[in-house]
Amino acid sequence: MVVEYSPIVIESIDPGTFPPIALYTQQGMKYVLYRDKNVTLTSTGLDNLREGDVEFVFAHNADIEYVRSYFENNLSNVFSGDALSQAGKNSVLCSVMVNYISDVYQQPDQPWMY
Repeated sequence: MVVEYSPIVIESIDPGTFPPIALYTQQGMKYVLYRDKNVTLTSTGLDNLREGDVEFVFAHNADIEYVRSYFENNLSNVFSGDALSQAGKNSVLCSVMVNYISDVYQQPDQPWMY
């Protein structure tokens, strides 16, 4: 079974700078559209998810490069403060590292990337 969606820790999302991609929630084994890419992501919407004990939203793997770029460009903001748990920070860092390692293997002749 191919995984088509990747998790994003809700606490790591800044609605003001997060890329305009479709986000999904997981219900059982299904992924349900939470927010279309054309709908503005708001703090209120994220607060509603938190109140419903939702810890993660999901991005389709076709959009995951936008998410990784967001994290790479905002790591200092994501890791500052206490809003994000240690497990959430680990999840974000793991995502960034996987992307970096993938780039190294896919483009080994590009040392300027490292």
